[in-house]
This record gives sequence, structure tokens and C-alpha cells, in this order.
Amino acid sequence: MTHTLFAYPGGEEEYPSGEALSFQRVFGSLPELYLVLSTDLYILAVNDAYLKATLTTRENIVGKHVFEAFPDNPDVPDANGVANLNSSLQQVLSTGQPHEMPVQQYDVPRPPELGGGFETRYWLPLNTPVLDEEGQVLYIVHQVTNVTEQVAERQKGDQNEVLLQGLAHTSPVALWMTDTVGAVTYVNQTWIDWTGREIEEHLGQGWALSILEEDREQAIGKLLGSARTRANYQADFRIIHADGTVHWCSAEGVPRYLSDGTFVGYVGSCSDITRRKLSEEQLQQVSAELTAANRELLFVNQQLSYTNADLDNFIYTASHDLKAPIANIEGLLHLITDDFSNGNFDLSNTQHVLSLMQRAVERFKKTIAHLTDVTRLQKEHAGDIAQVDISKMVHEVLLDMEQPIRISGAKVETDLNRCGAIAFSYKNLRSIVYNLISNAVKYRAPERPPLVRVSCHEEPAHMVLVVKDNGLGMSDKQQEQLFSMFRRFHDHVEGSGIGLFMVKRIVENAGGKIAVTSAIGEGTTFTIYLKRQEI
Repeated sequence: MTHTLFAYPGGEEEYPSGEALSFQRVFGSLPELYLVLSTDLYILAVNDAYLKATLTTRENIVGKHVFEAFPDNPDVPDANGVANLNSSLQQVLSTGQPHEMPVQQYDVPRPPELGGGFETRYWLPLNTPVLDEEGQVLYIVHQVTNVTEQVAERQKGDQNEVLLQGLAHTSPVALWMTDTVGAVTYVNQTWIDWTGREIEEHLGQGWALSILEEDREQAIGKLLGSARTRANYQADFRIIHADGTVHWCSAEGVPRYLSDGTFVGYVGSCSDITRRKLSEEQLQQVSAELTAANRELLFVNQQLSYTNADLDNFIYTASHDLKAPIANIEGLLHLITDDFSNGNFDLSNTQHVLSLMQRAVERFKKTIAHLTDVTRLQKEHAGDIAQVDISKMVHEVLLDMEQPIRISGAKVETDLNRCGAIAFSYKNLRSIVYNLISNAVKYRAPERPPLVRVSCHEEPAHMVLVVKDNGLGMSDKQQEQLFSMFRRFHDHVEGSGIGLFMVKRIVENAGGKIAVTSAIGEGTTFTIYLKRQEI
């Protein structure tokens, strides 16, 4: 049976530099051990390193069936190298997927000039398919790592080896070794105890299965990268025991060299740093809690600053706005008293005075109610936070205001498609929307139909609500006083003078801000920046 591999037109490919590239020569010079098999398991190609490790020549094995070239050792009754390898190769052929085998004892024939018989060998095989465009297997690349020395060292029974093994296995840190390509060839008992898996499961790349999946790629990548550059290896990762227990491991490794300077792999250790990591996580949690507490303290301080300013305003307003109706009531009482003292009792005049007193009392009660609202606002900084749909909220307010909007002849336009929901107090957000739209309708210009535009858009840290009207407008001086308590600029419509003050407080208490632009005779635009919050 004839098979052809590395058959290229012209034999060699010419590169722009003029240097010819021989793929056969490159393959033959690879330092790792490779054998290329056909799908019926005939040997098609072999590199020099493989020939050297198996004590044979290319002429002796190329073209032969792999198990004819490498039979089981007849002197070992329970030899299973052929059976195990055949099982792996059949799996690759049937699945089209690579298959990594555990360590195998597969002795190799010794040539006559070396005395014949078989040479003991232990291998770590990896069988990888080469697929065509349709996913069918063309060849199988059989790669092996010679771990005979490592297995032999582990099997030695002399006292020194037993002592060294005992020291390694009783070490409080995990110890490990690799070959030149980063395949693990040894782990000590500590690593086995940490993972709950047998030693054979860790050899080759099997050790990586004990690394938590989220950390696996980084840990392996660093080791392979270090092996390529001969650099020291260091990585922190989590290992998972067979029972699900997770521990943190800090692994360190250094390159190993023979006396002649030949690089033979890495030797390293792995220390359990679970306590340190837990302490770091606890410290981070405490730090995060302190940061949150500081933010909360800053917020409270801001609220206290607002409250102090409002209390100053409150005291001034209480003394000013309550003094007038009290003085009025007092004067009217004196007037009635004087009439009775002088005997000038006039029922109609008394009824008129009592009516004036009643109106003064009503103004007094209304002022008290407004001051109560302001006091309540200081106590209720946020209210119950929930996800509030701004578009739905605006349309609910417009339905409630249907009659005043219709009577005023106002036209209300909305552009709310760019806004979703925001975490906010439903009651407070409704108060904001209601006050702004209500003011836009009330303070309309008599010479033109009122037009109110309500829009919304999103910014990274804020949901922005804009209410624009074509009403009376305000001067710069009026805008400076706009958000003061009980400040009113127009008396031709009913109002308390605290609506915009409360709107500003609600927005600022929630971490947002409010801006206003206005011109007399042109209209006013309020822009509300509602800060995004977490529920």
C-alpha cells in the first residue's frame, strides 16, 4: 500500500527572498516527537526526534502499519500499549476530535546492534486529526512526550528517592514539574490532596482541569508563554477540589536546565493563599462600605446644607408672611372693640369687618399649610423609590390637566420616545411634571395661543426632562429669584409661590439639578436633570 505525504509541486516552494522552504526538512527537525498516520493507521511520516526516542530509523517504519512497527512487548504479560493506542486512534477517526491519553507504558523494540529485545518506555500521547474541507479525517498526527525518566524516578525504591519523595509529598506547598512544552510530568501529594484527583489525572495538561474555569485560560497561557521565553512563571488562580471546595493558589516556577545547559522544563510550587485572598476581599468590602458610607454622609451633609438654608428662609417667611394676617386680624379686632366701646354698633359694618377677618384667617391658614408642605419636603428626601415610566407619567398628568388645558386653548406637544423608566419617587416625579406643565399653561402670553413642548432624552448619568413654553417669560433678575420660597412675579393668576421651590428641592435632594432659560415676551424652558439611581 502506497501513501504520499509532503508531495508539493516542484518539491519545494520558492519565497521572495530566494530561499527554498522544505516542509519535510522543517517537520523532520521539530524538537517534539511526531508520527503521521493514515486513516488505516499506516506510518506516513516521522520526525528525527521521534526516531531517536524510539531507537529506530525512518526506513524501518515508514510505510508499515503502526502496530507492526511498534508491537507490544511480549515479555510483559499485561502489556496494553497497542490496545490503548488503538482505542484512542479509533476515537479520533470516529469523532474527528483530538484525544489526549494518560501516561502509557509502551516499550519500543531495541535494534540488534543494541542487543535486541525491548526498551522500557513511558509516553504521554496526544492524537490530533488533520481534516479536509468537509471535516473528514485525512491523517492523524501522533505526538508523544517521553516521560520515562520521570516515571522511572517516581518508581525508584532507593532510600534517597523515598526520602525526597517523602519530603515532597509532606510539603505544605504543592510541588510540580513540566517538560519543555509545559506538559506536567510530576505533582506532589499536597497538590493531589488539594484537588482530590489521582496523580495520573494531572499529567500533561490534565492539571488544568483542577483550575476554576474562569481562571484556567490565564493560568495555562502564562505557563506556555513562560516556557517559550524561558522566563520565570507566576500566576494566582483558584483550584477546585473534586468535592467542589475552592482554594486560592499562588504558583511560581523557574526553568530547569541540565549541566550542559539544555532546557528540560519547569519546576515550581503552589502556595495556598486562600486566607490572604479572603482578607483582601473583606478589606475591599469594608472599603466599599466605607466609600458608600462617605457618599451617604456627603449626601446627608448636602441635605443639611439645603435644610439650613431652607430653615433660614422658613423663619424669614414665617415671620414675614404670618405677621401680616395677624396684624390685619389684630387691627380689625381693635376696630370692632372701638365701635362697641363708643356705642357705635352697626351690624352691617360689623359683618363687613368679620368678613375681612375671615379672609385674613384663610390667608393665615393657607400660609401655615404651605409652610407645612415645605417642612414635610425636608423630611421626605426621596420617598418610595420605584421604576417610573416618564412617558406614562407625563400623559397621566396631561389627562389630569385636561380641563385647564382646554380652557386655556393650549397646545401640548410631546417627544418622549427617547426616554424609558427611571428609579425615582413616583409622587415626587409627578409633582415635578405637574408643576412645570401647570406653570407653562398658567403663565401664558395673552397675545398668542399657548404652546407647551415636553421632551425627554437620556444622558450617561441623567434622564433629562425638558418643558418649554411660549408664555410671558422672565427677566434675568426674576430668574435669579425664581426658586425662592413664596416668590411670585405675577398676581393675575392664582398661586402660592412654593411650587418651583419644591420642584428644585425634590430634584436636588435626589442628586439632580434644574436649569432655566427665559426671555420676556418669548417664553421659558425648564431643563430637569434626573440622576440615575439604583433600587
